[in-house]
Amino acid sequence: MELMEGLSEEQKEAVFCFERSVCLSAGAGSGKTRALVARYLAIIERG
Repeated sequence: MELMEGLSEEQKEAVFCFERSVCLSAGAGSGKTRALVARYLAIIERG
């Protein structure tokens, strides 16, 4: 997935944590929205 290329390891952990809900908390411009979009896409692809 092309969206994953810019994510940090911590963001990737949040994206692929399917066992529970996640809460992303960080400063402006840190990539929260990008990580959440990647998470939604991963959930949809997973089924």
